[in-house]
This record gives sequence, C-alpha cells and structure tokens, in this order.
Amino acid sequence: MNIEPNNDGWRFDESVGWKLIHNEIDVIFFEETDKAISTQENLFIGTKEECDEHIAALGLHFPETEQTE
Repeated sequence: MNIEPNNDGWRFDESVGWKLIHNEIDVIFFEETDKAISTQENLFIGTKEECDEHIAALGLHFPETEQTE
C-alpha cells in the first residue's frame, strides 16, 4: 500500500511490518521493522512479497554498497 504524503509532503507509518522507501529509481530502505518511519520519499507498506512485487513492477534498483578493505 502506498502511503500518501500529508499537507507538508511527509509520509508517515508506525505499523509493524515491511517498509519500502524509494525515489522511483533506487531502493533507499527495505526492511521489516516495528519502528515508526517518516520520509519525503515514496513509502510503500506491505508483506515482503508485496514489496518485492512493487520493486519489480517499478524496476527499482538496490544501490551497490562500497566494500572497504
């Protein structure tokens, strides 16, 4: 479920479950959590499978992480 922004442009959710934050290109946050979260980016809440389907449908990318030696 997409969370719509409030009048100030913020999206907020305090439920327990899978939360996906993205900027229509990259996945910024994707985790199962019981923590409240707020963002000005796109926020999607659902099961892991629903989030995976949303990621695939939008063609989102997971940014590569730099490995330090």
